[in-house]
Amino acid sequence: MSGSVKSQGVAPGRTLDGLLEWGVAHRCHRDETVSGDRAVIALRAGGVLFAVLDGLGHGPAAAHAAAVGAGVIDAHSDDDLVSLAERCDRAMRMTRGAAAGFALVTSSPVTLTWLAVGNVTGCILRGLRGPPSMIALPVVRGALGVPWLRARLATQPLQRGDLLAITTDGIQPTFADHVRAVGGAHQLAEGIVASHARPNDDALAVIVRYLGRS
Repeated sequence: MSGSVKSQGVAPGRTLDGLLEWGVAHRCHRDETVSGDRAVIALRAGGVLFAVLDGLGHGPAAAHAAAVGAGVIDAHSDDDLVSLAERCDRAMRMTRGAAAGFALVTSSPVTLTWLAVGNVTGCILRGLRGPPSMIALPVVRGALGVPWLRARLATQPLQRGDLLAITTDGIQPTFADHVRAVGGAHQLAEGIVASHARPNDDALAVIVRYLGRS
């Protein structure tokens, strides 16, 4: 329902032998009952893929574009990120297109590989129990399904306690200044959407915490 924070059917989870936990929350545009923002989480050999799609605009056409991309990701989640983005791009050319962020977290060692196109934000929040720092992840202009600049992969090792945040542009970018390491990943995602979502856009947040090895 418009105006309420939802988990979008993506259940909170934990995997990589208990090293990761995640949560997803979203809110529709205030005048809509469907969201153009969508998250896909897929387990794959040695890792977990987190993908966020933001259909351009809002309403049913935006939701359709995101659904087309999500179907491709579900079917080809074992692809490398560049190939996966290109598959989504081809499939969405008959839609209005979508911004997208792809984050692959792999083990041995625990490393984040990132690719993003358009108005999505990815960052690593580090040191939240002390002086915090933020590592912004790169994004290229454009959108999948319309002309876009070919993105280059970025990699980043993760440290125990790191939070990976992936948000659509319906979340105010200042949210990162207010995140603290209190509660689970799902609770943090819901708090970001509840406190920092713009009412005139769909909004979605994915939070992934690297718990580390004891």
